[in-house]
Amino acid sequence: MRTGLGPTENSNPAHLPPLRPVNAITPTNEPSGVGLVVVVRRCRPWYHGAIIPLERNPLLDVELWARNGSVVHQTTPRLPSTGATMKQAWTTCFWVGEPTDKENAYIPNDCSYWDDGWMKHFGGVDDPDSRKGYHPAKFTPKQNPFYFALPYGERDDNDRLKENAEQVPWYAEWRQGKATKPLLKNRWIRIVHGRKECYAQWGDVGPNEEDDWEWVFGQSTRPKSSFNQHAGLDLSPACWQVLGMEDNDWTQWEFVDESAVPDGPWREIVTRG
Repeated sequence: MRTGLGPTENSNPAHLPPLRPVNAITPTNEPSGVGLVVVVRRCRPWYHGAIIPLERNPLLDVELWARNGSVVHQTTPRLPSTGATMKQAWTTCFWVGEPTDKENAYIPNDCSYWDDGWMKHFGGVDDPDSRKGYHPAKFTPKQNPFYFALPYGERDDNDRLKENAEQVPWYAEWRQGKATKPLLKNRWIRIVHGRKECYAQWGDVGPNEEDDWEWVFGQSTRPKSSFNQHAGLDLSPACWQVLGMEDNDWTQWEFVDESAVPDGPWREIVTRG
């Protein structure tokens, strides 16, 4: 998992004078990491060295944060969406075989929530720094290199199905034997970042949480884990490539049925097991 500038870093110090409103905030159509560029003109006086909020733009519902006159961060934008069910997530990168360290809370990625032999079954380490197209450079993966993790797993520590798993939208279909098992593994999501989109299969559970049903399936707009600035979605290196991501950033995501997944590099190798 890679860390970067958080979405709520260094809030406005209480001792500073009240902030005056921005005179003009103008959206443009140029792409950026969050899908919008916001140009700020004739802003308030700056306070040296502090990261301060400029003001929320009521049209875009965006907050700008600046240091010494330069915008350094733009908070959770309401990005254009074609799906009413899309959620916004602070999004990080993880990969099969990722070493354990403090950046990923020392969680091993040679295995997954569902597969103790994940790295072996994938074919090796999905190295984000050595690529051949959307694949690791050293081998062709045996499973889909477009995978993700969300912070909910369907079984408890005794391997019993959790009670809230019965509220998963496709639970009834799965129960009747019309869907693949297990309940969640290999399900698809659509991810949007700026003007780019990607599709991926559920490969692991995280970041750093296994029972956040409200974030994954409910109405919560923020993950309950505060790890890595409340990161709510992990994406594989291939997903980052397609989405043009170079650091942690906001994305939008939603579940989609496999029948709705369009052709693309994510369809070249589909994980079934």
